[in-house]
Amino acid sequence: MLSRITLTLDEQDGKSLNFKQGSTFHGYLFQQLSAFDISSIHKAQIKPFTQWVRKVGENNIWSIQTVTQEMFELIDAAILKKRETIFLEHSGQRFNIKDVETESLSLDDFISHFVNNKQPRKVYVNFLTPTSFRSNDMYQFYPTIRWLFVGLLQKFDLFSKTFTLGDSLSIADIEDHVVIDNYRLNSTRFPLEKMWIPSFIGTLTLWINGPQPLVNIINLLLHFAEYSGIGIKTALGMGAVKIYKE
Repeated sequence: MLSRITLTLDEQDGKSLNFKQGSTFHGYLFQQLSAFDISSIHKAQIKPFTQWVRKVGENNIWSIQTVTQEMFELIDAAILKKRETIFLEHSGQRFNIKDVETESLSLDDFISHFVNNKQPRKVYVNFLTPTSFRSNDMYQFYPTIRWLFVGLLQKFDLFSKTFTLGDSLSIADIEDHVVIDNYRLNSTRFPLEKMWIPSFIGTLTLWINGPQPLVNIINLLLHFAEYSGIGIKTALGMGAVKIYKE
């Protein structure tokens, strides 16, 4: 099951949120989850959730995405049913929960929509929070087709029980048929403990060549990224994306 939980927060001192507080909210989330058995989540190399915080218009938004029903139910019990004031020990800030919206759909319905309906060849990717990749102990903070999709393929096949892509679709196939058509990106840094991770933020446009079934699958992976994130440390607030079509 894919789910998105959107919490609109009211900071009691009138301060705004920004992406730099993503790791702080991650810490708060795990504090609330500590009352439950989350040993499998701690052990998982790829977490079954992502989360990010940012100012959207006039609202402070904390967005949590889950890719399993178990993870959604844990967050529902730990955060949503309590509806308590959020207190961040690290910064001393308190937030009232003004509003909560939840959206859920089965992974099978999600897959069916993209596989069975014609999808566009031009797709816009908006990186909402700083995004980065890591290879050979070095950060890679410029998007290439390989960096964008290698993690997406891995994450999708890990959480999809009935429809996997790894045996029929390779990164080489994607590199042969997807190109970066345009981009507006800025370099930035994401704070994590006592370090700053080099990263980027902004938008890019992808163009997909090849047969329509491949176009549909690429769209599926990109929209899955709205739940799984792109790149590293997506549970800590990095790699949040929004996908747009013409």
